[in-house]
Amino acid sequence: MLVLLATALGFALATLGRHTSAALGTVAAYAVVWELGARLVLEIVDAPRPDRFMLSSHVGAWLTGRAEFWDGQACGDSGAGFCDGFYTLTWGPALAVLLALTAVLGVAAFVAFRRRDLI
Repeated sequence: MLVLLATALGFALATLGRHTSAALGTVAAYAVVWELGARLVLEIVDAPRPDRFMLSSHVGAWLTGRAEFWDGQACGDSGAGFCDGFYTLTWGPALAVLLALTAVLGVAAFVAFRRRDLI
């Protein structure tokens, strides 16, 4: 299933960019700008639950069934009871995000292909 999703995403990106190199460049840019850059910025500004915005977190949660992440802001300043600061991402929502991303990019690729090459 992961290979099918990756293939569909690669096809969609290559169709939207009109070249295979555009798809590879898009993946490299996503990895550098979002997975590394945005993760650093979200850590610096101390955003709550920054891992929920990362595609790698969803892929990991889907492959393993669940992924636990630590959030320093989960407990806040309240001293009422025990709080460990962990939150869980399970495979269901992670798969929904991956399927939605694939569907949106796939539809956009077919629409762009139809407009550009068939009309």
